[in-house]
Amino acid sequence: TQIPKDTGASNEKFFASTQFNGGHENNVLAVRDGKVDVAVDDSSGIGDFKDGYSSGTFHKEVAKGAVDPNDFVEVWRSGLIPNGPLVVRTALGDDMTAKLANFFTQLPKKDKACFEGVEGGDFTGYVPVKPDFYNVIVEARKAAIGG
Repeated sequence: TQIPKDTGASNEKFFASTQFNGGHENNVLAVRDGKVDVAVDDSSGIGDFKDGYSSGTFHKEVAKGAVDPNDFVEVWRSGLIPNGPLVVRTALGDDMTAKLANFFTQLPKKDKACFEGVEGGDFTGYVPVKPDFYNVIVEARKAAIGG
């Protein structure tokens, strides 16, 4: 399967309206139910489409039998969008920050079932990143608000 390319087509020309469905799961279900023609979700894009890929909302819905991937078509895929960060208030201090980072990075080894329940897909673990990892999100937000 080839990854669809951005066509550069105008949203105004091809879509009569947009709406907010309440999140990624509701987006997938809205397509399933015929309430919308196209929706955004948070799939990994890794693995097989017929499995809902390896992780993300589409994967969860396919895995539990809520949707049949044969009823869906991928029309576009973005580049990598980082998952939301787990953040800690600086007021908690370095010791607590280190303990929380250790807890999350060790979770897949110490309680794999819990980790898999939280992530709902084929993930291997969490990794610490620096703030600049999220520059793509910051720049997209700036573009959206005109800043």
